[in-house]
Amino acid sequence: MVMQAKIMFAMFISGLNDDALSKTPSDIELLRFSNHCKLNQMHELVTHLGMLRKWENIEYNHRTDIEVAKFLILSKWKEMKVKCNFKTLSEALISMDTST
Repeated sequence: MVMQAKIMFAMFISGLNDDALSKTPSDIELLRFSNHCKLNQMHELVTHLGMLRKWENIEYNHRTDIEVAKFLILSKWKEMKVKCNFKTLSEALISMDTST
């Protein structure tokens, strides 16, 4: 899973400089990211983003369409968190790597 997370993130932010990393992802970028994230990876990611309780509610309410749930949690993260940018996603994925 460590390698998958690195590959997924590399594909997602390839070519971004430090200035771009401080930008908030668009809904389309979050959708693309969520489509590449497996369910177990999303669970771990939202834990690192501090959104686990919200994820559990969304996952429960959308259990028949998990793709929608994965996008919704990232959309909620963007809506609720002050520090929602590519750098925060990067740090969460790095934390996932070190905790596995």
